[in-house]
Amino acid sequence: MTTLDAGIALKRRIIEDLRPSSLTNLGLVPSLEILCAEFTERSGIRVIPHLAGMQFRVQSGNGELSIWSRPGEGTRIVARLPESVER
Repeated sequence: MTTLDAGIALKRRIIEDLRPSSLTNLGLVPSLEILCAEFTERSGIRVIPHLAGMQFRVQSGNGELSIWSRPGEGTRIVARLPESVER
């Protein structure tokens, strides 16, 4: 019974590692932060992620970011940034 429980736990961990549920629920950046923290905890190697996402970068330049995605059709990303008034 112990071996069976260990096998089930291993299977669940492998499935979660292949497609973390946090990716669906929280998004890419928080999921990567969680994975880095878990790796640090398991390995003892400190990992500090620096993740300034596309949306943050575009908005910090007073721009707009649009993302469209459909299964099987790919993803379209459009970033619009204002022209610089300094010359």
